[in-house]
Amino acid sequence: MTKPQNYLLTTFMALAVLGVTGCSTSPLTKPTTKQTTQPTPQPQQTQPVVDEHSAEYALDYEGTYTGILPCADCQGIKTKLILNKDKTFLYEQNYLGKSKKPFINSGNYQVKGGTLTLSLADKPLNFSVGESGVYYFDDNLQRYTGKLASHYTLAKQKDFDFVGSYSTAKKGDVKGSYQQTISIKPTETTRYDDSYQVSFSASKVRGRAGCSFSGKAVKKDGNLWLNVSNDKSKQVKMYLRPLQDKQGVDVFTEKFDERFAMMYYCRGGASLAGEYMKVD
Repeated sequence: MTKPQNYLLTTFMALAVLGVTGCSTSPLTKPTTKQTTQPTPQPQQTQPVVDEHSAEYALDYEGTYTGILPCADCQGIKTKLILNKDKTFLYEQNYLGKSKKPFINSGNYQVKGGTLTLSLADKPLNFSVGESGVYYFDDNLQRYTGKLASHYTLAKQKDFDFVGSYSTAKKGDVKGSYQQTISIKPTETTRYDDSYQVSFSASKVRGRAGCSFSGKAVKKDGNLWLNVSNDKSKQVKMYLRPLQDKQGVDVFTEKFDERFAMMYYCRGGASLAGEYMKVD
């Protein structure tokens, strides 16, 4: 090879090497990347899970419970327990064959973890809450066992349905004869406060209504209660109580001496008081 040719070949190879190295990245140099700071993930707050099927959150443990407990020196202890929606209770016991006057306790109660606790004056009384009744606990918070265990139970009773129409008219009465009626309807808040709208009316006397009264009643201790005082500064409690045969209601004032307040809304000496039979 001649000298000029050798020079040209050397020059060409040098340029080729420079071209390759100029387009490549050195293996010792790492490509620069933009670093971003990621926010630290915060622990997610979880809401406590409420078991709405537990006795504490169930909506049906309010009501009336009855039973007869064992008794060493009497025929049995007839017992009635009423649990109201406002967390108050009425606990009534009658010693059969021994005392005609019942022993009555009232106060507040709570249901927690399936245990019903009545706040009595001497010491709390505890029960286990079931679907069809409540079961007495002993001093160790255990259900009774043995032959008499089934007797330490109060069965839940079907609540009386107050909603409907009532009348003092009886079978055999002459059509068109004088009668007094009651209409009981639920309010928009009945589900929450057990309130009802109660309206009394009566046949006309000399062209005018015999009785007329309307008010808001609240269900408590198995009865409906409302104020019938015509004096805003005074309260006169009147109750509507289911008859023993559950066929109607009995109407009267809580205090016997206040019975005349029920006559204020009627004519001719009539009164809101009396027995009204359910007609629908």
